[in-house]
Amino acid sequence: MAGSARLLSAESINFLHQPHILVPQEPLEKHSHPRLYTRLSAYGLGWTVQDYDGWRRIGHSGGVDGIRCRMEMLELNAGAVKVQTNFEDRRVYAPCSTRC
Repeated sequence: MAGSARLLSAESINFLHQPHILVPQEPLEKHSHPRLYTRLSAYGLGWTVQDYDGWRRIGHSGGVDGIRCRMEMLELNAGAVKVQTNFEDRRVYAPCSTRC
């Protein structure tokens, strides 16, 4: 929302977050922790769509000129958790992603 004006409808946001392209899975042994293994790995429209320990996880990352950013949203039964960070070191991706 921008002030009181809605920029995107709930239907549009749901469409952006739906899996459109499936991403091949990496074997479990390639992950630093079993919880990082995902049964669903896909790409929505600008968003990664995965599961984390049975919950749907939607994220986006990017970077420019030494700055990297990552946003992850975890949809839970009672709501959602959103984590947004800015950092320069690419290694920070490793704990929160199955791919760097």
